[in-house]
Amino acid sequence: MPVVTTKPIVLWTVPRSISTAFERAIMTSRRVKVFHEPFTHAYYFGTDRISRRYEEEAPDPDKSYARVIESLLKPQLGFEATFIKAMAYCAAEALDLNVLQRFTNTFLIRDPRQTIPSLYRMSIDQQATGWTYFDAQEAGFRELHQIYERASDQLGQPSPVVDAADLLADPRTVLSAYCDNVGLEFTEDMLSWESDVIPEWATWKGWHQAAHESTGFTKAAVTPKSAVGDLPDIVEATIDECMPYYLAMSENRMRSQNRESE
Repeated sequence: MPVVTTKPIVLWTVPRSISTAFERAIMTSRRVKVFHEPFTHAYYFGTDRISRRYEEEAPDPDKSYARVIESLLKPQLGFEATFIKAMAYCAAEALDLNVLQRFTNTFLIRDPRQTIPSLYRMSIDQQATGWTYFDAQEAGFRELHQIYERASDQLGQPSPVVDAADLLADPRTVLSAYCDNVGLEFTEDMLSWESDVIPEWATWKGWHQAAHESTGFTKAAVTPKSAVGDLPDIVEATIDECMPYYLAMSENRMRSQNRESE
């Protein structure tokens, strides 16, 4: 089918959700302009930044929320569609309904028992990422659910939800359904690609190493409950706080045949 979408498509998500592999699949289409986590630049580095994680760096006027939004909404010459992978926690406070309605809003979720332990481990691995502490705000499920409710309830948009478990279990079915939903053309090329270093991912040292090395979607190991129990109290509390948001969105996810009965 031809590309028929007009609004930029946003895949709102949380860290450690297989979202970069999802983005990599969309990148196989040369007809789609792909933006990688643009709101993170505003959240961490812009003049109106919210996080203090990089406060030692001078704020960058070119990375303000206004500049980021302007860059995403302008026509992308030579492309038939725009796809944006975005972290919800970096954008929720900056998006009003007037801005949100200018996007086609879609969502990727993953069980917090998978994402948050992984986020914790990466957040304290200074050698890998340069980060030294875990910040529960960066788990992102509350903000993801907030944007979902705005798009689906207040704006009345379809707001499709993909669960990473479904995507990993049946990538062909899930990606094909997603593309049909948002007006993109699905191709078999989206299921596999050559491993490569993607320059746009360079800002986030260490975070996308697995995606750089990937050649397709592979099932991730499930974090055992015993491992979750060994985590610091703040991490376990963050999982508990995020679960209701995940479960609420999971009820409305696009179903795959492999998980239809859940």
